[in-house]
Amino acid sequence: MTLLAGIVALREGTEVAEDSRTQLIEALSRGGDKPFRFDSPNAFMVKVDIGAYGTPSLVDDGHATTMVVGDPLLPAGEHGTRDRGDDSRQLHSNFLMGRWALLAKARGTFAAVHLNRDTESLYLIADRLAIRPVYYWIGASHIVFASALRVLESLFYAVQPPYRVQDKR
Repeated sequence: MTLLAGIVALREGTEVAEDSRTQLIEALSRGGDKPFRFDSPNAFMVKVDIGAYGTPSLVDDGHATTMVVGDPLLPAGEHGTRDRGDDSRQLHSNFLMGRWALLAKARGTFAAVHLNRDTESLYLIADRLAIRPVYYWIGASHIVFASALRVLESLFYAVQPPYRVQDKR
């Protein structure tokens, strides 16, 4: 299964700890996978693509990164053909311009994440029925997200110390 996950700092000057990065890769990978990594001091995103669709579905232009899992099934381009790589590039281009209407034309099951470093914006996107969901948790200093709940659950303690509940009865 193709999966994505990430940890993004919510405040300027906050970084993603190295042990959190390592734990994210370990939680996402099931052995032998070679993940695509987006790495900066305040953001770390990983995508594992097993090649089921044949075409990679990520775009990084140096200013923004878009990762897609599943297949959006956008309408065919001007030449009557389409593939997942074209869909990812179309979505990335539209997201950069703040145009979200293209998502209404998607017919497939997919999830996506778009991180725009210029505007410091993070967008988590799921298909209409959230068949391919993006789970997320927002803490005091970071947002953690994943397209598989097991990944998010395993990362919780990587960025948030465990709470201690005391019964004062």
